Amino acid sequence: MLAGCAALADELDLVIHIHVLETRMQAVSGRRMYGKTLVEHMDAVGFLSPRVCFAHGIWLTPGDIALVRDRGVTVAHNPASNLKLGSGLAAIPRLLAEGVNVALGTDGMSSNDGLDMFASLKLAALVHKLWGIDYEQWLGAREAWQLATIGGAPAVGDAAGLGAIEVGRRADLVLLDLDSHVFTPLNDPLRQLALGSTTLAVDSVLVGGDWRVRDGRVQGVDEAQVLAEARETGREIAGRFDEAFELGKQLLAPLRAGWLEALATDVGVERKLAL
Repeated sequence: MLAGCAALADELDLVIHIHVLETRMQAVSGRRMYGKTLVEHMDAVGFLSPRVCFAHGIWLTPGDIALVRDRGVTVAHNPASNLKLGSGLAAIPRLLAEGVNVALGTDGMSSNDGLDMFASLKLAALVHKLWGIDYEQWLGAREAWQLATIGGAPAVGDAAGLGAIEVGRRADLVLLDLDSHVFTPLNDPLRQLALGSTTLAVDSVLVGGDWRVRDGRVQGVDEAQVLAEARETGREIAGRFDEAFELGKQLLAPLRAGWLEALATDVGVERKLAL
Protein backbone atom coordinates (compact mmCIF):
# COMPACT_ATOMS: atom_id res chain seq x y z
CA MET A 1 0.00 0.00 0.00
CA LEU A 2 2.83 2.41 0.85
CA ALA A 3 4.59 1.72 -2.46
CA GLY A 4 1.29 2.17 -4.29
CA CYS A 5 0.64 5.49 -2.57
CA ALA A 6 4.12 6.71 -3.52
CA ALA A 7 3.60 5.70 -7.15
CA LEU A 8 0.17 7.37 -7.30
CA ALA A 9 1.54 10.55 -5.74
CA ASP A 10 4.26 10.65 -8.40
CA GLU A 11 1.73 10.06 -11.17
CA LEU A 12 -0.69 12.74 -9.99
CA ASP A 13 1.90 15.18 -8.56
CA LEU A 14 0.47 15.03 -5.06
CA VAL A 15 1.83 15.12 -1.52
CA ILE A 16 1.38 12.35 1.06
CA HIS A 17 0.45 13.03 4.68
CA ILE A 18 1.00 10.14 7.11
CA HIS A 19 1.23 9.83 10.90
CA VAL A 20 4.58 8.30 11.84
CA LEU A 21 6.17 7.52 15.22
CA GLU A 22 3.72 9.50 17.32
CA THR A 23 4.04 7.07 20.23
CA ARG A 24 6.60 4.81 21.82
CA MET A 25 4.26 1.87 21.12
CA GLN A 26 4.63 2.55 17.40
CA ALA A 27 8.41 2.55 17.76
CA VAL A 28 8.26 -0.84 19.50
CA SER A 29 5.76 -2.23 16.99
CA GLY A 30 7.89 -1.24 14.01
CA ARG A 31 10.94 -3.08 15.31
CA ARG A 32 8.90 -6.19 16.13
CA MET A 33 7.09 -6.32 12.79
CA TYR A 34 9.97 -5.44 10.47
CA GLY A 35 13.16 -5.89 12.49
CA LYS A 36 13.94 -2.23 11.80
CA THR A 37 12.45 1.16 12.51
CA LEU A 38 9.29 2.23 10.70
CA VAL A 39 11.28 4.87 8.82
CA GLU A 40 13.87 2.31 7.71
CA HIS A 41 11.02 0.07 6.51
CA MET A 42 9.42 2.93 4.57
CA ASP A 43 12.75 3.70 2.95
CA ALA A 44 13.26 0.06 2.00
CA VAL A 45 9.94 -0.02 0.09
CA GLY A 46 10.73 3.26 -1.72
CA PHE A 47 8.12 5.35 0.10
CA LEU A 48 10.21 8.28 1.33
CA SER A 49 10.53 11.39 -0.84
CA PRO A 50 10.06 15.18 -0.67
CA ARG A 51 6.37 14.51 -1.31
CA VAL A 52 5.99 12.92 2.14
CA CYS A 53 5.02 14.71 5.34
CA PHE A 54 5.27 12.87 8.67
CA ALA A 55 2.81 14.05 11.30
CA HIS A 56 4.56 13.96 14.71
CA GLY A 57 7.87 12.14 14.16
CA ILE A 58 8.45 12.11 17.91
CA TRP A 59 10.28 8.80 18.25
CA LEU A 60 12.68 9.19 15.34
CA THR A 61 16.12 7.71 16.03
CA PRO A 62 19.32 9.47 14.88
CA GLY A 63 19.37 7.12 11.89
CA ASP A 64 15.74 7.93 11.13
CA ILE A 65 16.50 11.65 11.27
CA ALA A 66 19.30 11.21 8.75
CA LEU A 67 16.97 9.29 6.40
CA VAL A 68 14.22 11.89 6.74
CA ARG A 69 16.70 14.66 5.96
CA ASP A 70 18.31 12.87 3.03
CA ARG A 71 14.98 11.95 1.43
CA GLY A 72 13.57 15.49 1.84
CA VAL A 73 10.68 14.41 4.10
CA THR A 74 8.90 17.10 6.14
CA VAL A 75 7.98 16.55 9.80
CA ALA A 76 4.79 18.28 10.99
CA HIS A 77 5.11 19.24 14.66
CA ASN A 78 1.86 19.06 16.70
CA PRO A 79 2.79 20.24 20.21
CA ALA A 80 -0.71 20.64 21.64
CA SER A 81 -1.76 17.13 20.61
CA ASN A 82 1.51 15.61 21.82
CA LEU A 83 1.04 17.18 25.25
CA LYS A 84 -2.62 16.22 25.54
CA LEU A 85 -2.02 12.57 24.64
CA GLY A 86 1.29 12.29 26.47
CA SER A 87 2.97 11.05 23.29
CA GLY A 88 6.32 12.64 24.05
CA LEU A 89 8.29 15.70 23.01
CA ALA A 90 9.49 15.78 19.41
CA ALA A 91 13.19 16.66 19.11
CA ILE A 92 12.51 19.71 16.97
CA PRO A 93 15.76 21.54 17.82
CA ARG A 94 17.68 18.42 16.75
CA LEU A 95 15.65 18.06 13.55
CA LEU A 96 16.26 21.68 12.59
CA ALA A 97 19.96 21.43 13.41
CA GLU A 98 20.20 18.34 11.19
CA GLY A 99 18.56 20.19 8.28
CA VAL A 100 15.12 18.55 8.36
CA ASN A 101 12.21 20.69 7.15
CA VAL A 102 9.68 21.09 9.97
CA ALA A 103 6.12 22.37 9.66
CA LEU A 104 3.59 23.24 12.35
CA GLY A 105 0.18 21.60 12.87
CA THR A 106 -2.66 21.00 15.29
CA ASP A 107 -3.52 17.31 14.70
CA GLY A 108 -7.22 16.41 14.74
CA MET A 109 -9.89 17.88 16.99
CA SER A 110 -10.11 14.71 19.10
CA SER A 111 -6.38 14.89 19.81
CA ASN A 112 -6.30 18.60 20.54
CA ASP A 113 -9.78 19.94 21.42
CA GLY A 114 -9.04 22.95 19.26
CA LEU A 115 -7.58 23.79 15.86
CA ASP A 116 -6.10 27.15 16.80
CA MET A 117 -2.75 27.55 15.05
CA PHE A 118 -1.89 30.46 17.34
CA ALA A 119 -1.96 28.02 20.27
CA SER A 120 0.36 25.64 18.41
CA LEU A 121 2.62 28.55 17.55
CA LYS A 122 2.99 29.60 21.18
CA LEU A 123 3.61 26.06 22.43
CA ALA A 124 6.24 25.46 19.76
CA ALA A 125 8.02 28.62 20.88
CA LEU A 126 7.98 27.57 24.55
CA VAL A 127 7.95 23.82 25.10
CA HIS A 128 11.39 23.08 23.64
CA LYS A 129 13.04 24.98 26.44
CA LEU A 130 12.54 21.75 28.41
CA TRP A 131 15.41 20.13 26.49
CA GLY A 132 18.76 20.09 28.25
CA ILE A 133 20.53 22.05 25.52
CA ASP A 134 22.30 25.38 25.14
CA TYR A 135 19.66 28.10 25.35
CA GLU A 136 20.84 29.42 21.99
CA GLN A 137 19.35 26.25 20.48
CA TRP A 138 15.91 26.84 21.99
CA LEU A 139 13.07 27.68 19.67
CA GLY A 140 11.69 31.18 20.09
CA ALA A 141 9.11 33.33 18.38
CA ARG A 142 11.07 33.62 15.12
CA GLU A 143 11.83 29.89 14.84
CA ALA A 144 8.23 28.89 15.63
CA TRP A 145 6.98 31.39 13.04
CA GLN A 146 9.24 29.82 10.42
CA LEU A 147 7.68 26.40 11.14
CA ALA A 148 4.22 27.89 10.67
CA THR A 149 5.05 29.60 7.37
CA ILE A 150 8.05 28.60 5.23
CA GLY A 151 8.22 25.18 6.90
CA GLY A 152 4.62 24.39 6.07
CA ALA A 153 4.76 25.25 2.37
CA PRO A 154 6.55 22.05 1.19
CA ALA A 155 4.25 19.94 3.38
CA VAL A 156 1.26 20.97 1.25
CA GLY A 157 3.13 20.73 -2.02
CA ASP A 158 3.71 24.39 -2.83
CA ALA A 159 7.11 25.48 -1.54
CA ALA A 160 7.33 28.19 -4.21
CA GLY A 161 3.84 29.60 -3.75
CA LEU A 162 3.23 29.64 -0.01
CA GLY A 163 5.00 30.55 3.20
CA ALA A 164 6.18 34.09 2.43
CA ILE A 165 4.88 37.44 1.19
CA GLU A 166 6.73 37.93 -2.08
CA VAL A 167 5.94 38.84 -5.68
CA GLY A 168 4.91 35.71 -7.57
CA ARG A 169 3.65 33.77 -4.55
CA ARG A 170 0.01 33.10 -3.79
CA ALA A 171 -2.08 35.88 -2.29
CA ASP A 172 -2.76 33.87 0.87
CA LEU A 173 -2.72 36.36 3.74
CA VAL A 174 -4.02 36.62 7.29
CA LEU A 175 -4.56 40.25 8.30
CA LEU A 176 -4.37 41.02 12.02
CA ASP A 177 -5.94 43.97 13.81
CA LEU A 178 -3.07 46.02 15.27
CA ASP A 179 -5.61 48.01 17.31
CA SER A 180 -6.56 44.85 19.27
CA HIS A 181 -5.34 44.36 22.83
CA VAL A 182 -2.83 41.74 21.62
CA PHE A 183 -0.79 44.40 19.81
CA THR A 184 -1.38 47.29 22.18
CA PRO A 185 1.12 48.79 22.75
CA LEU A 186 2.98 47.62 19.65
CA ASN A 187 6.64 46.97 20.45
CA ASP A 188 7.76 43.61 18.99
CA PRO A 189 5.14 42.48 16.43
CA LEU A 190 6.60 39.01 15.82
CA ARG A 191 6.99 38.21 19.50
CA GLN A 192 3.51 39.51 20.27
CA LEU A 193 2.07 37.47 17.39
CA ALA A 194 3.79 34.22 18.38
CA LEU A 195 3.40 34.45 22.15
CA GLY A 196 0.32 36.57 22.75
CA SER A 197 -1.99 36.50 19.76
CA THR A 198 -5.23 34.54 19.39
CA THR A 199 -7.77 34.15 16.62
CA LEU A 200 -9.57 37.15 18.13
CA ALA A 201 -6.90 39.35 16.51
CA VAL A 202 -7.72 38.08 13.01
CA ASP A 203 -9.51 40.75 11.01
CA SER A 204 -9.50 39.29 7.49
CA VAL A 205 -8.17 36.33 5.49
CA LEU A 206 -7.29 36.15 1.80
CA VAL A 207 -6.95 32.78 0.04
CA GLY A 208 -5.69 32.97 -3.53
CA GLY A 209 -6.63 36.64 -3.59
CA ASP A 210 -10.25 35.99 -2.54
CA TRP A 211 -11.67 37.15 0.78
CA ARG A 212 -12.61 34.19 3.01
CA VAL A 213 -12.91 36.27 6.17
CA ARG A 214 -13.64 39.99 5.99
CA ASP A 215 -13.90 42.25 9.02
CA GLY A 216 -14.15 39.19 11.24
CA ARG A 217 -17.00 37.57 9.30
CA VAL A 218 -16.70 34.35 7.27
CA GLN A 219 -17.51 34.94 3.59
CA GLY A 220 -19.48 32.60 1.30
CA VAL A 221 -20.66 30.33 4.12
CA ASP A 222 -23.68 30.65 6.38
CA GLU A 223 -21.70 30.21 9.60
CA ALA A 224 -24.79 30.26 11.83
CA GLN A 225 -26.41 27.48 9.77
CA VAL A 226 -23.24 25.34 9.87
CA LEU A 227 -23.04 25.71 13.66
CA ALA A 228 -26.72 24.85 14.03
CA GLU A 229 -26.23 21.66 11.98
CA ALA A 230 -23.17 20.80 14.05
CA ARG A 231 -25.14 21.12 17.29
CA GLU A 232 -27.87 18.83 15.94
CA THR A 233 -25.36 16.25 14.69
CA GLY A 234 -23.47 16.48 17.96
CA ARG A 235 -26.53 15.50 19.97
CA GLU A 236 -27.01 12.46 17.75
CA ILE A 237 -23.38 11.37 18.19
CA ALA A 238 -23.47 11.96 21.96
CA GLY A 239 -26.45 9.63 22.15
CA ARG A 240 -24.21 6.76 21.05
CA PHE A 241 -21.46 7.45 23.60
CA ASP A 242 -22.54 4.88 26.19
CA GLU A 243 -22.18 1.99 23.76
CA ALA A 244 -18.81 3.24 22.53
CA PHE A 245 -17.42 3.73 26.02
CA GLU A 246 -18.52 0.25 27.05
CA LEU A 247 -16.64 -1.22 24.09
CA GLY A 248 -13.65 0.92 24.99
CA LYS A 249 -13.56 -0.51 28.50
CA GLN A 250 -13.33 -4.03 27.06
CA LEU A 251 -10.33 -3.04 24.96
CA LEU A 252 -8.57 -1.02 27.65
CA ALA A 253 -6.88 -3.81 29.64
CA PRO A 254 -4.81 -5.31 26.77
CA LEU A 255 -4.09 -1.85 25.39
CA ARG A 256 -2.77 -0.68 28.76
CA ALA A 257 -0.65 -3.82 29.10
CA GLY A 258 0.92 -3.13 25.73
CA TRP A 259 1.48 0.51 26.62
CA LEU A 260 3.24 -0.41 29.87
CA GLU A 261 5.38 -2.96 28.06
CA ALA A 262 6.36 -0.36 25.47
CA LEU A 263 7.21 2.09 28.26
CA ALA A 264 9.81 -0.35 29.56
CA THR A 265 11.26 -1.15 26.12
CA ASP A 266 14.41 0.53 24.84
CA VAL A 267 13.75 2.05 21.41
CA GLY A 268 17.06 3.84 21.01
CA VAL A 269 15.84 7.32 21.99
CA GLU A 270 13.95 8.90 24.90
CA ARG A 271 11.31 11.53 24.29
CA LYS A 272 9.78 11.74 27.77
CA LEU A 273 11.09 13.35 30.94
CA ALA A 274 12.25 10.98 33.67
CA LEU A 275 11.00 11.48 37.22
